[in-house]
Amino acid sequence: MTKAGAKQAAGQKSPVSAGNSPRERLESREEAIISNAYALFQEKGYARTTTSEIARLSGVSEGTVFNHFSNKDALAAAAIERFYARLTEEAAIGVQRKKNTRDRLIFLATHHLENILESQRILQMALLFDFTLEMKADNPLYRMNRKYVAVFDQVVREGILKGDLPESVSSWLLRDTFYGALEYAMRTMLLRGQREDVNVFVTGLVDMVLRNEKSAPQNIPSGPQLIKLAKSLEKTVARFEGLTSEENERK
Repeated sequence: MTKAGAKQAAGQKSPVSAGNSPRERLESREEAIISNAYALFQEKGYARTTTSEIARLSGVSEGTVFNHFSNKDALAAAAIERFYARLTEEAAIGVQRKKNTRDRLIFLATHHLENILESQRILQMALLFDFTLEMKADNPLYRMNRKYVAVFDQVVREGILKGDLPESVSSWLLRDTFYGALEYAMRTMLLRGQREDVNVFVTGLVDMVLRNEKSAPQNIPSGPQLIKLAKSLEKTVARFEGLTSEENERK
């Protein structure tokens, strides 16, 4: 997601507008507070963002902010929920516009990588909360994440029906390989200051995943097969890093 997309996801930094009824005004006020909190958390991080600044940007008093949200943690939780809700909605809509499994996976990888690059402070903020450490059904972050990756799981199921993936494919292994590689790529891009090669990495990742799944024996991957898949992933990452290094040298 571009910076323009991030601003759209966060909402516009504007004061509360008047509605036609008390309920509409209340909802409009809360929406403005969440949107501006999201934008400030993303811009400055959790520690450097204050509730007074959120209030001022939203055109309300700090007391009004606390009428809607008990504390800054509650605002942060609302911002994280906003991120995941939009991430999931856009993923679900996007895959329906793609016809084949490869294009769907490329879309999901691009969508995920661009979003985590652009909204890294929102994700970092999630680590401040204890509920991220316990993967339980009543864990808010766990529920949001499960709903999000369910889009990927559906793509895998439909890919199996189309014959693009073997029936014996291990969904959890494919999912962890896919998103684990994207998280690693995000860190590499941030460290190198290179965000332009998203498409290069995404295409290599998807082709590697599909190639390995099509050539895998029709059973649950064994230890040697997992090692082979991990080595293929390492080669994809290394190839990507090599491309970014060459680009840096040319500059």
